[in-house]
Amino acid sequence: KIGGKKRLLKFGTNQTAIYCDKYDLSLVGYSESLSNDKVKPSTLRDLIWSALVAGAQYKGQEVDFDELKVGDWIDELAQSDLDSVFKVLAPDEGEERPGSH
Repeated sequence: KIGGKKRLLKFGTNQTAIYCDKYDLSLVGYSESLSNDKVKPSTLRDLIWSALVAGAQYKGQEVDFDELKVGDWIDELAQSDLDSVFKVLAPDEGEERPGSH
């Protein structure tokens, strides 16, 4: 639950395209933006935002939020929920990312 209701976080091709279009990045630029020494708070927020946009579009729902609203929602998340999101973004070594089989 984020932003007061259940929302689909959908990471994948469409999420990547939304993120890359926002920053005018190639796939190489996308990968580089996620390297440990380049990750900024806005990077994490916008990854989650792009996954929420992709999820809403997948379900045919209106995108009724922006990046700043998502940042506020992230601040309101319980630590366990935030840990779950980051586990999807960066699984422990040897673990598969959910949906990656």
